[in-house]
Amino acid sequence: MSEKKETKKKQDVTKREQTMAERFTGKVMAEFTASTGEIALTNFQTRLAQNYFMAVDTELAKAEAKRLKKKKYQDKVPVTWANVNLEKLSRDVVSAARIGLDPAQPNHIYPIPYKNNATGKYDIGFIEGYRGIELKAIKYGLDIPDAVIVEVVYFTDKFQSIKKDRDHDHETYEFEVTDDFDRGEIVGGFYYHVYRDNPAKNKLVIMTL
Repeated sequence: MSEKKETKKKQDVTKREQTMAERFTGKVMAEFTASTGEIALTNFQTRLAQNYFMAVDTELAKAEAKRLKKKKYQDKVPVTWANVNLEKLSRDVVSAARIGLDPAQPNHIYPIPYKNNATGKYDIGFIEGYRGIELKAIKYGLDIPDAVIVEVVYFTDKFQSIKKDRDHDHETYEFEVTDDFDRGEIVGGFYYHVYRDNPAKNKLVIMTL
């Protein structure tokens, strides 16, 4: 392929991506307007919309690459923006963005494309990371804890959960980092809700890989 044709191809791809980004942002803006009555997105909301577009775009590219590698049972529908249910995606993005979940931040939220056989299109599911769970607990919990502790546990760490029983009046845990510079592979994680005035309500949740 000549250099001139290659340049034109890249320009066409860029133009197509820009058009899709504009459509996505337009859908998100319409959903924000419908739910809040505000005409324009704030700078923060605009940045979140851009972050969601880039995160979904990246996952679509990964999923399409996996689809193309399959020799047998390859789905005939490409995993591209043209086959994404934008109506549902824009609603879900607004719901997550209103909480403050940002896919550009580590362990906030992850987009996962999957085929909806009823519509023949791809929906985008969202899985919250442990920081996203922490954010929701602090901002919107019905019984908001005084503190939320979230930790990732590595292979060389020492962790032990302590359940509420006759010898312990509340759930707690022991956690020690034995080697700050070589903690090994991630083996799991946990979060701990702390209620200072009523420790009996403290809650420990363990997450495995």
